[in-house]
Amino acid sequence: MKCTAAVLLFEIILATNSVSNDQSDSDSEKVPLEHDVKFSVNIYKFLATKGKKNFVVSPISAKLILSLIAEGAASDTLSEITEYLGITQHEQDLIARIGNSLNDSNGVCQIVSANKVYISDDYEVNETFNYTSLHKYNSTVEVVDFKTPEKVSVLINEWVEDHSNGKIQNLIHAAELHAATIILVNVIYFSATWAKQFRPKNTSEEKFYTSKGKHKEVLMMKMSRHTASFWHSKELEVKFLQLPFTTEKFTMTFILPDAKDGLSLQAPIEKYLNHKEFSMRKVRISIPKFSTEISLDLVPFLKQEGIKTLFSSSADLTGVSPKKGLSVSSLQQKVLINVTEKGVEATSATYGKQISSIYHT
Repeated sequence: MKCTAAVLLFEIILATNSVSNDQSDSDSEKVPLEHDVKFSVNIYKFLATKGKKNFVVSPISAKLILSLIAEGAASDTLSEITEYLGITQHEQDLIARIGNSLNDSNGVCQIVSANKVYISDDYEVNETFNYTSLHKYNSTVEVVDFKTPEKVSVLINEWVEDHSNGKIQNLIHAAELHAATIILVNVIYFSATWAKQFRPKNTSEEKFYTSKGKHKEVLMMKMSRHTASFWHSKELEVKFLQLPFTTEKFTMTFILPDAKDGLSLQAPIEKYLNHKEFSMRKVRISIPKFSTEISLDLVPFLKQEGIKTLFSSSADLTGVSPKKGLSVSSLQQKVLINVTEKGVEATSATYGKQISSIYHT
């Protein structure tokens, strides 16, 4: 089975700045790369097999929400999350630090990572979880009345819209707040200009192959004889192009299969995300000018990957609240990316909804 897919991996951003500059670069100070690759590859395969030919996803946003939930989890609920993400307690701290270190703005590049926790005004939450949310994840905690879902949905959506530069609107609807006791939200926003911008006058319609023998006309941005970081893997039958932004911290990697019908799901996709053989070459660049937006339900994927107890009545979230019966009923993500001659703008918002079956009966 083969498919054509556009996958946004915020790990590409982290690859050049996995910890803040004042942190050690030793292996013990980084979240293991193989688990980042595992998460990204598996969600790519899952979405591709569901018939989504073009999609965009932010694994780091999902991992930040899962890591925050894990702070209040125990027993099987905790072990399933940490084992799948491949993190120890020390590495869980690093995920929080990575999220915090993403915040940067220098006029030509802006990246924001923000967390927010909304708690029901009549639900008891452990002070330790409140403290961890605020001081470890820089997550502000706001007490709300979920019995007025229209008002709370407006409150949440305004916060998301503000932190995504107005790009993500109506993340959550009032009906989705039924029986909610806690809502956890993460927003990541990224905007940067290319180190060498494409000239708009060179952009024109060209063939873009969606499968063998099938194509459509799309706007292609072009640059001739440009020196760029490039690698053509004969083994993988894939070409890689790495384009830098004006800030040296970040690059974007484009993957072009030699075959016109796209990447094979049977191929060792993990190698695509773990390449280290780039060299500076003069290349002729032609890449699509595109914008993609998608909403994803992450629960089926996470259940398939072994995180099941969290979404069941057996969930143990006693670190969040001493009340029993608390579980996660929803984990949703909305992502968009816009690639133009000037640069890239991308943003994601992930939210988890926690309910208490006992409290609401």
